[in-house]
Amino acid sequence: MCYEWGIKMKKRLILLGIMFFVTGISVLITRQMEGTSMQNKDSIQVVTSFYPMYIAALNLTDNVEQIELSNLTENKGGCLHDYQLTTKDMKKLEHADVLILNGGGMESFIDSVLEAYPDIKIINASEEVDLLENEEGHEHEHEEVHSIEEDIHSEEEHEGHNHGAWNGHVWMDPVRYEKQIQKISKELQKIDKAHAKQYVENEKKYRTKIQKLEKELTTLEQKKLNENIIIFHDAFAYLANRLGMNIVHQIDMDNDTSFSAGEVAEIIDEMRENKVSILLAEKQFSMAIPESIAKENKAKVVVIDSLVSGAMDKDAYIDGMEENIRIMKQELTK
Repeated sequence: MCYEWGIKMKKRLILLGIMFFVTGISVLITRQMEGTSMQNKDSIQVVTSFYPMYIAALNLTDNVEQIELSNLTENKGGCLHDYQLTTKDMKKLEHADVLILNGGGMESFIDSVLEAYPDIKIINASEEVDLLENEEGHEHEHEEVHSIEEDIHSEEEHEGHNHGAWNGHVWMDPVRYEKQIQKISKELQKIDKAHAKQYVENEKKYRTKIQKLEKELTTLEQKKLNENIIIFHDAFAYLANRLGMNIVHQIDMDNDTSFSAGEVAEIIDEMRENKVSILLAEKQFSMAIPESIAKENKAKVVVIDSLVSGAMDKDAYIDGMEENIRIMKQELTK
């Protein structure tokens, strides 16, 4: 009886072992197929969420013939905080293999994308970047890896022009932008292993250019500006943080922004109290409000580019940031 029971158990264990072996092989084959599925395609459709990510991807995919790169949103002034996807946008995503996002709460439309296209590969460029908190401007370090939804979304839904808890304008600090480049490159190497060497070469070439910007900003930072300033776009918080400048007041401008007389008076009083002499304004929008506020305190309006739109060529970011640095050197060190 015991002998027969032992034989039966032995057979069951052998059968169970075979089942585990077959299951393991199946999982391995499936994973290999997933890893090589894009390799066997004639082209890999890469879509970027908006202009800064497009310029980054343009540099990283240079001379990679298999990549077909396109930008999701129109190249025009303004960030993506309240952007609503159009039918045209969704059509473009229909055949996309990869979607490169800035992250940091910038793409409020990501839920719609994930729901409609759950199989699209998401690259969150800001996943490993230290973000600044909105308004207060304190640094936030990602001490743990968050889910895509946590890193891409802001904490609350957007209401009006609320940009959420974190400031996603990472590209305005070349040091952080370089980390975005590293992240995108790393993920593209995993997705398209056949061209990994080319991505590495392109990354190295582009980072060399970015590092020159970093040196120029370091030189400017060493002048210890210590200015109290007002900024008219939250993107400029990254430059102010980098240069050791104190943001007294942050105003998020767009073409629909308006102020009551009381609000203007409050800002003017704040300027006087904190001896603000510099207002950083965005060239994409009207200078009427910044100039009228500056005039009351004999302050200077310094106009720079938030780099959310521009020429669709590889050196557009480098050229734009170099011009920003030139203007700041000229205007902030007088």
